[in-house]
Amino acid sequence: MKRLLEKIMERCFRLAGTFPARHFPPRGGQVQIAETVFAKKAGQVQSARHGQRERIFRRANSRTIRQGAFDRTVVIMKFARWTFLVAGIYGLLVLLPQYFLETQVAGRPAGLEHPEFFYGFVGVAVAWQIAFLVIALDPLRYRLIMLPAMVEKASFGIAAIALYAAGRLDAATLVAGSIDLVIGLFFVVAFWRVSAAARRLSEL
Repeated sequence: MKRLLEKIMERCFRLAGTFPARHFPPRGGQVQIAETVFAKKAGQVQSARHGQRERIFRRANSRTIRQGAFDRTVVIMKFARWTFLVAGIYGLLVLLPQYFLETQVAGRPAGLEHPEFFYGFVGVAVAWQIAFLVIALDPLRYRLIMLPAMVEKASFGIAAIALYAAGRLDAATLVAGSIDLVIGLFFVVAFWRVSAAARRLSEL
């Protein structure tokens, strides 16, 4: 009876194909040895399968986290790109015509007494509008240039408010300075969000 039971167990193990034949007890061995080997191997297989499931879950979870961070980063980059793109185009549309408006700015046909200041200001401002367009190409890479870009917008906006309060500036120029301040606030938000996205990406 015992030998018959051994044969039945051995045949079942081999049909299952779970363990190599060397783990089976000899024909004259004890059935208890076969049961012990089977339990040990079954535990190892179960542990391996559990570990594999854990690794797959961690990998999928990590992939989900990375995908979520990537999606948020894409949205942030779009915001920064559009902010600097619109700012650059707006600035060029406002500044480039200034090259042909010297007499209107001076208020007399002879033009300004020191035209170098006027054209120098317009040239530097145009250069900054081009810098805004460069930032729009890759906000994550050029995010540090956003810092002087904020200064560029704030310097004119604050000066316009101060001059208007002193009665030395007209309302139209004050509006232009206020628009620069609003754009500067958008620059601050873009820099803060892009920097936060860069930190999140570095932690993945």
